[in-house]
Amino acid sequence: MKRRSSGFTLVEVMIALAVLAIAVIGLIATYIWMTRQQAINAETTRATRAAEQAVEQIYGSTRFSEIFPRFNTIFNTAAGADDAGMLDYTTNPYGTATMGTFEVLTDGQIVFDAVPASTPLMFTRPGGVRVGRIEFPDGAVVANKMTLDETACAALGFSGAQCDINGNGVTTDTGLSSYIILPVVVTLTFESIDGTPRTVTYRKVLVSR
Repeated sequence: MKRRSSGFTLVEVMIALAVLAIAVIGLIATYIWMTRQQAINAETTRATRAAEQAVEQIYGSTRFSEIFPRFNTIFNTAAGADDAGMLDYTTNPYGTATMGTFEVLTDGQIVFDAVPASTPLMFTRPGGVRVGRIEFPDGAVVANKMTLDETACAALGFSGAQCDINGNGVTTDTGLSSYIILPVVVTLTFESIDGTPRTVTYRKVLVSR
């Protein structure tokens, strides 16, 4: 009987190389996915921090009773209206939306005013609109001024005592012009690293100081 020679045959070597190639391809694909996921996570962290900073900036630099009139996203410049004398930065990202929208500069600075076209931004605008948006439980416009509506809280993700805006123990009041707490939602919509639009949402209930 003829004995088999020692060593590997060409077929065995080719099979081993094929298995190795599949393993290497798998490792490369996993590495690419992990790298991309890390970038997306970092992007999400930056966006969330920017939303937090926007709220901190509003809360820290504006009289509490003026936060809603100044930063709601309804633009009305009629006599006695909330936005009288203000520019509309929402319709034009570089000039004319209420203070309820903002941009994030590369250094993390939050800018509610107009931003020149040449200003480097942290996030890419999808469709040319401003990246950040401030939202409240808006109600009807009364005498050219936006009011608050407690029944609109649920649609923004708030519930229970978070919606008792005027502190009377009821969460169904509408047409409110004053408040002791103020639910606020900040959304950042931007073009992600993979070219698709992404939205990061941050919710906070502000309390009268």
